[in-house]
Parts: sequence; C-alpha cells; structure tokens
Amino acid sequence: MKSTSLLLFLTACSVFLLFACRPDNYQDEPGLNVTEQQPFFDLSNYFQKEQVRLSALRSSFTKKATVNGKEETKVFESLDFEKELAMFIDSDINKVAWLDKYEVDSTLVNGQLKTINYSTPDQSLKTQALSIHFDREIVSQVDILRKSTSIAANVKQELTYKPALGYSIISTQNTKLSDPEVIELEVRF
Repeated sequence: MKSTSLLLFLTACSVFLLFACRPDNYQDEPGLNVTEQQPFFDLSNYFQKEQVRLSALRSSFTKKATVNGKEETKVFESLDFEKELAMFIDSDINKVAWLDKYEVDSTLVNGQLKTINYSTPDQSLKTQALSIHFDREIVSQVDILRKSTSIAANVKQELTYKPALGYSIISTQNTKLSDPEVIELEVRF
C-alpha cells in the first residue's frame, strides 16, 4: 500500500514539474516544433500533428511509385496519413537509452535556428541521421537516413518531408542472392 501511494505521489510530482517548467511563451501550434519535454526534436509529435493537418486538407494527392525504374502514378482524393507517415514517426530518436548515442549539431543564421542535425556512429540503430530545417522557427524540411542490416539483406532508406510540398521515401535493398532493388515513393500535396 505504501509503495503504491509513493508511486502515485512521484507520478503526480513528475506531471506537475513537466507542466510547471513549460516556458510562458510556449505555443502548442502545428509548425512550432521545438519542445521542452524531449531531449531531441520531437519527431513523433510533429508527424502526429501533420497527420491531422493533412487529413483536413481539401485537395487531391498525387502518389508516384517507382520500382526498379518502372513508374506508376495515381491521384487520390484522400490518403490514410497514419499509415503514410508511419515510417517518419518510427524514425523518432527520443528514447532514454539513446541519449548518449546521437551527436547534435545546429546551425544559427542571424540568431535564428536554421537546422538541427543528429547523427550516430552506432550502426545498430536504425535511424542513422536526422536533419530538421527551419524557416522562421517553422519546420520547412525533415531529412532522415535509416539503415538496417541482417544476414539476408542490407536496407537503406532516405526519407524527405516538406510540409508545403509533400514527401518522398527511397528504399534500396541489397541482398546476397539478387540484384539491388530500389523502390521510390513520392507524394505531392
């Protein structure tokens, strides 16, 4: 009973401190994406907000898929952005165990944040590099490099997201028994 009460008390204190430490000028708007709660850029939260924004768009979406040079293009009135952006969300690097795994480098121009770059030398981590580009404190582009290696194949994925234009995913798979396979997916808003 005492341990349950202590756990509840500590949880309540943690929640209180989390909200009490939020700066007065904090704005929880789509587009403003630098948060105080995460040690790194909160990629998951950003793309969850983008899912909502894109689902509300009243426009058509052009989706082009290219597999080893063979191309197919379709126009959709709507897309399931929860599925479409899942790989971007899965690239989030905010895990307690990874705090010391990523190196951070940022670029300021005239006192304004222009880019944040995360990279890791640890080849066991799927997200190898993550770059967030800003224009007037609003995300203008997200670039992600993912790699995974197994006995059967090596996979490299390059993800680019531009909130004003669309996104692309280029996946290259090299297997020991076949030619490399390149799959490109491009979606335009």
